[in-house]
Parts: sequence; structure tokens; C-alpha cells
Amino acid sequence: MEDVLWTYEEDTFLYISSVGASYSLWPLRRGELQLSSASINEPYVYLKQEKDSTWNFESLLKEQAGSSTDTTPASGNFRMLLSNFKISDGRVQIQALDSLIPDEVKNINLEADGAYSSNEQTITLKHFDLQTQRPDFALRELTFAARRTEENIALNNFHLKTAQNALNAEARYSGDATTEIVAEMQTEPINIKEFEFLLPQINLPARPEIDFKANSTQKGVEATLSVRDKEQLIKLDLNSENLLQFINSPDKTALEYKITGNIEKVNLAHWMGNPALEHTLNGDFKIDGSGVYKSRCRF
Repeated sequence: MEDVLWTYEEDTFLYISSVGASYSLWPLRRGELQLSSASINEPYVYLKQEKDSTWNFESLLKEQAGSSTDTTPASGNFRMLLSNFKISDGRVQIQALDSLIPDEVKNINLEADGAYSSNEQTITLKHFDLQTQRPDFALRELTFAARRTEENIALNNFHLKTAQNALNAEARYSGDATTEIVAEMQTEPINIKEFEFLLPQINLPARPEIDFKANSTQKGVEATLSVRDKEQLIKLDLNSENLLQFINSPDKTALEYKITGNIEKVNLAHWMGNPALEHTLNGDFKIDGSGVYKSRCRF
């Protein structure tokens, strides 16, 4: 299919140069839809925010909802498999009231595989990149593999790279009888200037690397946070026996936690960008606490 055009109030809302898909009908006999490939080439979308903060697509969705009724019976055994889904050279033009929302998102490219059923969903994002203008930002690469079942959620091989920063992460959650949480995150040296359009008040000359690990044990949840800029280090070890109970019932549970910390050669002038704070911090500390609200905290 080529030259797909959708207009709204004399404006082009959506244009797609070409759309293609390859599929097999035979698996439908056993309730499975298989798409061996699908592609959307050079899509263009125009988004406009009105003075009352509503968007043009909200009116379109209301019109579509009012003019169509889904009469297809739902099936709990239905399964969909999608391989080699690609979006190439996409572009979104935006007229928004908020200056933090970019005027344009361009060079949108995506490649992914996925599967869906009522009790399991998976997605493998093999490549995703884009650029924004006004404000300017470049997402060079985003990849991950995610899986969700009725009891488990897993995020593997998460990698995010921008023009000046990079982050890697893994996470796993199991909600069965023995609740399990495992999470890891590492960054390359952070350049906060890349996000000054979003955080204009933050000045951080330092370029720290962050390493975070957390996991649940029989004694509760343990976590370690390390923030390092060359020989300067801030390290925190956290232990909480009832963090999971607090997450599930924050109004009924007073969070109990223990924090031990280590500070090595931290130069305040280097971190704060203020030569008047030429002081170097070294030391250890320990906190035994309860509660997160000011009126209920105890140390």
C-alpha cells in the first residue's frame, strides 16, 4: 500500500509513503496470527495542541469511537507473533503550548519483534533512534528485551545511548509466593549539560558514573548505590526488611531501613561548580530510620 493519507480539517494529520506486511493465514486455524515482516516507510504525523490544551488527535479518536463498534468476539487462546517490524525515516511535526515539547521529531527508525497472548507478552526492541529539534536532542540507540507473564516481569539487555550519555540496565520481578526483585543499572560518565533544556537550574560540572544494584532476600531488600568521578566516591548500602510491604501498603506500613555510607575525597567545588566551596569530604555514616514522611520519620 502506498501514499496513505489522512486529513483532518484541511490539514494532513497522517501520511505514510508505503506500508507492507508478510503473513501466513494457515496458523489462524489454531488461533495464531503470524506476521513474518511488517514495515512503515516515511511516516509523517502532525500534532497540534489547541488553546484549551486538547490535541487534534483527541477529536479524531472520539470520532472513530463514535462511528465504529467492535463486534469481534474475544478469545483467550488467541496469539499474535510479529517479526521484523520496521519504521523507517519517520517524522512528527508538533505545535505545542509547552516549550519542553519539541517542534519536530525526525529520523525516527525502529526495528522490533514481539509476541502477544493473554498470559504472556514479549517484545525485543532491536533498534530505535530519533532526533528532536527545538529543543535539540539525539537518541542514538535504544534496545531491550522484555517479557511479561501473569507472575513475572523481566527486562533484559536494556541499553540507552544519547549523543553524550549512556545507560545499561537489567531488572526482574516475580510476584509468586516468594516475591523476588533484582535490578541493576550502570551509566557511563554523565554529562548533565545534555539535559539543560529540561533541568536549566542544575549545574553539575562533575561527570559521575552511577552503579546501582538491588535484590530481595529472605531478610528483605538490599541495595547498593555507587557514584564515582575518578577517585571521588559516594557509596550507599541500603537494607529494608519491609520495603515490599511498604510498596504494597504505604498507608499501613512504616518503612524500616538501615543505610550505611562511605564518602571518599569528594571535592564540593568540583561537584557544585562553586570555587568558594573548596572543601574535601571523607568519612563514614550510618542511619537507622523508620518512615518516609516528615511527621513520622524516626532516626
